[in-house]
Amino acid sequence: MIRSFLKAGIMEDGLVKPNKIGVPQGGPLSPILFNIYLDKMDRELEQRGLRFVRYADDCNIFVKSEKAANSVMKSISSWLERKLFLKVNATKTKVVRPTKSNFLGFTFWKTGEHWQARPGDDRKSKLYNKIRELLCRRKAAAQPLSLVFTKVNQVVRGWINYFKIGNCQEEYTLI
Repeated sequence: MIRSFLKAGIMEDGLVKPNKIGVPQGGPLSPILFNIYLDKMDRELEQRGLRFVRYADDCNIFVKSEKAANSVMKSISSWLERKLFLKVNATKTKVVRPTKSNFLGFTFWKTGEHWQARPGDDRKSKLYNKIRELLCRRKAAAQPLSLVFTKVNQVVRGWINYFKIGNCQEEYTLI
């Protein structure tokens, strides 16, 4: 099944073109295969006793100091090149405090001993802009009011369902 999917080609400008090499980026198979491939990295991080979270190619590794972070980044980058033949993109890779990072749209803060997550400011802005766009006078006036509210509800529900694992009470009241 995977082989037939890879040979199926890609759609560009309404035409099916043969896939030259690899897995088409953005396709449904791409993250699945990447997760299977990076399972070795997950096991390596676990063997080293590191705490981490990864979703496809987005990965956060948690350490106690900047020195440890730089050391882990250097050794894991080297390991990925040697063992999995993957080159870490230096422009997209950084050492950063959790409170200054954004992971899958979430920002983080610590209360006592516990970490909490909430939607990042950029994600809130995108939601508000999308709602504004749907409620724009020209757009909204050209459609039945029930359709406008249905579209707004779909956007808000999708956003809430994505971010419901975080601490979003403040955001819910703003919506």
